[in-house]
Parts: sequence; C-alpha cells; structure tokens
Amino acid sequence: MNLLPPNPKGVTPNYYCTWSAQNVIGQQKSFQAQPQNFLGDQGAMLARDAMTEANIFGPDGLAYQYPEIRKDLFFVLDDGWDVPMGADPSKEMWRFGSLIPDAERFPSCQGTPVERLTKLAQMIHRAGWKGLGIWVAAQAMGEDSQHGAMTSDASDAYWIERLRWSNQAEIAYWKVDWGTHADDIPWRQRLCALRDKEAPNLIIEHCLCLPPVNNAWIENGIQKGNGRFAGWRDYPQRAAAIASFSDAFRTYDILNPLYAPSTLDRAAELFRMLPGSSCILNCEDAPYIGASLGLAIGIMRSSLSKNARLQEITRAIRWQNLAPAFPLKEGQAYASSELAEDCCSFLEGDTWYANILGHTITQACPQILTRNIGPLHMRCTEEHAPILLASKHPNGAVAAFSVPRRMGREQVILSRASVSLPIEAPDKPVGLFGYWESITLIYPEPITGKKVLAQDLASDRAVDITDGCTIHENAVCLPGELLAAVGTQENKAEDASAPGLMVSLHSAK
Repeated sequence: MNLLPPNPKGVTPNYYCTWSAQNVIGQQKSFQAQPQNFLGDQGAMLARDAMTEANIFGPDGLAYQYPEIRKDLFFVLDDGWDVPMGADPSKEMWRFGSLIPDAERFPSCQGTPVERLTKLAQMIHRAGWKGLGIWVAAQAMGEDSQHGAMTSDASDAYWIERLRWSNQAEIAYWKVDWGTHADDIPWRQRLCALRDKEAPNLIIEHCLCLPPVNNAWIENGIQKGNGRFAGWRDYPQRAAAIASFSDAFRTYDILNPLYAPSTLDRAAELFRMLPGSSCILNCEDAPYIGASLGLAIGIMRSSLSKNARLQEITRAIRWQNLAPAFPLKEGQAYASSELAEDCCSFLEGDTWYANILGHTITQACPQILTRNIGPLHMRCTEEHAPILLASKHPNGAVAAFSVPRRMGREQVILSRASVSLPIEAPDKPVGLFGYWESITLIYPEPITGKKVLAQDLASDRAVDITDGCTIHENAVCLPGELLAAVGTQENKAEDASAPGLMVSLHSAK
C-alpha cells in the first residue's frame, strides 16, 4: 500500500536553484582552486561563469537533477544567465538586469528576447521540470551608482516589456535579488503591481539582502551582538515591509553549520509581524524546516554537493504534495520565550564570508516554534534539547521536526526528545522528521479497530508498525527507534539523510 497520492500536483512554489552547484563547478574548473579564491565576490565570479548551456543541459547537467520529484519543482537559473561571461558587478554593475539569455552562455537560444526565453523554458520543460524560473537583478540594465537610476516612467516601460516577455515565454518564477534597487521597497512593490497586469501567473519572490549571520560581528576577536534577528537594526521592519506584498519572501543567505537558528529566528519574527499576510516564506535549502512549518523550499544541494543528503529533499517535497506550504495569514504562530543557542567556529575554506574566519559565531532562536498547533511540551533529559518545530496544515495534516543542535566546529548533537502531538482526526496524515525519543499522537476519541501504517516519504510502500506501537485509549505512542528505522529505509549507502516519514491510521479489517 502506498500512502502517498497517486498523481500529486505540486502546488507549493518550491524550486531547485543552480547557485550552489555553480560554485562547485567553478571551484572544480578553476586553475587556482584555493579557498581564498572563493571568498566574497571572487567566489561569485567563478560561480557566475559556470552558468552555461553545457553545465545545465549537457551530459549529467543540472537540468537532470532530482528525476523523481522535478515535475513538482521549478528550475531557477541563478545569477549569471543574462550577462556576458566575466561580468563583474564591482566594475560593471550596469550589465545586470537584461533578462535576455546571453548568447555565448546559451548558444541554442537565438533570436528575439522572447524567442530566447521561450527556447530556454522549452528546454527546461522537456527535462521534466514544472517550469522555468530566473534570477532577476533588482535593477534595469544600465543602472548603477555611476549611471544613476531610470525615471519612473522609463522604469515602468522597461519592466512592462520584460514582464510581457516572461508571460509570452511562460516563465513561471522570478527570484528578485540584489541590485541598484535592492533596498528600494517602493520599487519592489511597483514591480509586483506591474506584474499583476502584465503577467498575472508569474510568481515573484523578493528578499531583503542580509549578512549570513543575524546580529553578529567581530570586534577584537570577540563576537558582538546577540545573534538574534529580532531587534537587529531595522532589518525586521524592512523585511516585513517587503514580505507584505510578495508572493514569496526568501529568508536569505545563512552559513550552513548555523542554518537552523539563523533561518528560524528570521521566520519567527516575520510570523509575529505579519499575521495577516498572503506571503509564503521560502526557507532556502532547509527542507525539513519547510516541511514542518509549511514554508516553501529553495533547494541548493545537488549530486555535486558534498554530503548532500538528497533524500531529505525528496521526502520534504513529497510531504508538501500532501500538505503544501501555506501563507502567513493561515498559520497562528507560537514561539517559546526559551531560546536555543548554537555556535560554530569558521576557518579558511569553510565559507565565503571572510569577516568571521578564525572566530566562533553564536546564533539563537526560539526553542519551540509552531503554527496552528499552539505551545507543545517537550521532554528531553539531554544537555542540549533539540529545537522543536511543528505545524497543523489548514487541511488538518500535522508535521514535526526535531532539529539537531550545533555546538562547536565539529559537534552536531542529535538530541532526542519525547513530544505529544494533537491530531484532529484518525484520517489525517502525520509527517515526522528527524530523530526522536518518542512521539505520541493524541486523537479526539478512543482508537478502536485501527492499524498504524508508516512510510518513508522517499518510498512508495507503507509498512504496518502497529505491533511496535503502544495504543491506549485515544493515544498512539511511536518509539523513536522505530521511526528512525522506517524513515531512513530509502537512504543509499552514501546518503546520511535524517529520517522523514508519514504515519496514518487505517481500518484493521
């Protein structure tokens, strides 16, 4: 028996983005592949020049990642697709923002701008993806600090033309990032207004360009700042202002070892500030955060990545076919006053963010963060309890994630906790991610005549785990070891993905 729907339609605006793979390719092909070459803008230059038709559509190209789930994902061409090879924003910022596929990078895409974009979109569709997304500089080509900005009328004409191109070419997604207007909130809002008229089916994602660590900088070898997004200059207010009119809002760059507290503190503050917004948050490459909190996912990892944990992506995307990401206004958030504080030290080669090399950085976030499920009690006897995430989807599905902790450069702590989750009806699916001591599912009425089925979300086959559970009146207790065994069944030998499974009750007959 397969618990997953037979013909799912991925409605969540999830996507695979090429940027991380561009960095890997750039490093592999550089004749000077030294760590210092990938600090700051130098690394971005090498990554940008890896954006070519051969790397996207050639043998083993990026367009052929994720064969099992790419029909549910947009494919986003990131920074570099519409500028000449070697374009350097520190010297030629004006080159960015054309939205015309560069002829040298994509020799198969010739003709008018619409014809070039259409060809690109067709190539992506033929590879099996849901649609094509493009990285968009927050500026028109020709704008920069030296040349200035267009008049409002000229800017409108410029972006109306490009929105019409995208509409005709069936471009599905714009990922609007940095540029001359990166911090220009009225400009971003105007872009959405023009889209509403010229390309109403186009999804526009905005962001606030942030440093990759929240409120943390180094003075005299010591971190200053409390590592929290809340209260960090005016960033929360500006982020909320942009997210308020965005289809999707990306929580923005983080450093991988501290991905959880950095991302979660940004999300928690936006939950608090925008309870009535139609925006969906995008948590970047944090699949189990997305699955457990109802956020969209911007996948960066690929088969080129080291220790990629690719099955986590498959599991999260398949869960969201059952419980899609949902807007801020559809989730009443709870954030505990108790904080989880993680730390990591960074050496040369660990990160492009040179400011912190040789130092230890601390980031903090709520210990428990939920949507539509209220405060939860977590029982854990270990020194560092996991971060607990949980949500109830508007359709009644419930998901939870036990987030590992980071303490120091090498120490990832897989603490295990016990948690009880309220489930509104026996037929509602439950998604469980990460490692647990136990999970107890609490139903509104006693459970009689039911069996408990579980399925690795990367699998097409459920297993009966009734004999391994404890059922008492209206409660089903699921032991953590059993959840881990089922939730990693599809892991390949080289894939260390954390467990991700769904559980549901069915008639025992």
